[in-house]
Amino acid sequence: GSQIPDLDTVLRLKGNATFIRHHRGISHSIPALLLYTVLLTWGLSFIGEVSLLHLLFWSFLAIHVHVFTDLLNSYGVQAFRPFTSRWVSWNVLPIFDPVIFGLHVIGIGLWAIGLHPGFTFLAIYLAFLPYGGWRYYLKKRLETKLRMKLGVKGEITLLPTSSPFRWEFLIYGESRIQFGEWKGKEFVLSHSIPYPNTRHPIVQASESHKEIRNFLYFSRYPYSVWREREFGYEVRWIDLRYLSKKNYPLLAIIYLDKNLMKIDAYVGWKQEEKISEKLGMSLAYFD
Repeated sequence: GSQIPDLDTVLRLKGNATFIRHHRGISHSIPALLLYTVLLTWGLSFIGEVSLLHLLFWSFLAIHVHVFTDLLNSYGVQAFRPFTSRWVSWNVLPIFDPVIFGLHVIGIGLWAIGLHPGFTFLAIYLAFLPYGGWRYYLKKRLETKLRMKLGVKGEITLLPTSSPFRWEFLIYGESRIQFGEWKGKEFVLSHSIPYPNTRHPIVQASESHKEIRNFLYFSRYPYSVWREREFGYEVRWIDLRYLSKKNYPLLAIIYLDKNLMKIDAYVGWKQEEKISEKLGMSLAYFD
């Protein structure tokens, strides 16, 4: 049941742009979750004599726990469709949390040596509640401290990392976007960038193409840069949520000719080989 919402992963077959636009979208909406619950209960009811109410409850719980967990991380999910198509992310947990993963490994190990799986995983999942609550409390406390210590008046976005004692943050100031991190004791500003010129005709031309529209539909922290090339122009959009080793690995790149018509485009995670194969060039100069 907890895996059903992620069946939309098959959209990768239609390309990264389509996958990024729709993953965790309508497949994680309220109507979809109710439909999954009914279909799963109906499908399992043919296995043998079992209480339909029992199946309905556990199917409902498993499916909704999945989406609730998605709400806690920074990727985002359209969990409240059809009431709103907004991507919601509470930024409490990283996409991969070693604590949660480790507890699952321990649970499987205890199950393998003979402990009752039901009681074992009940204890493990109950342990998630105070862990998640503590992470949420820590996030809200850090937001308050960040505003007080740095005198921030603009928008703040705190982003979790794999360690609960290290958080990254974005500050939208009056003229620049500032980046920094908290390492358990203090806030450290690392760098800042100016706001992009989103009204530039080259940037606006890139937004008219499907690949960039799909990227912007998903990304809540987009940032654009462009440069002139021998064939015309290259426009790169990045998602500021994802900063890894001074790079932004989630991006959309489009080549435009001198008439601002698309030559080619790439959307997805920055993988040198795939981008070179798709666009016929290296991205080393972006580093």
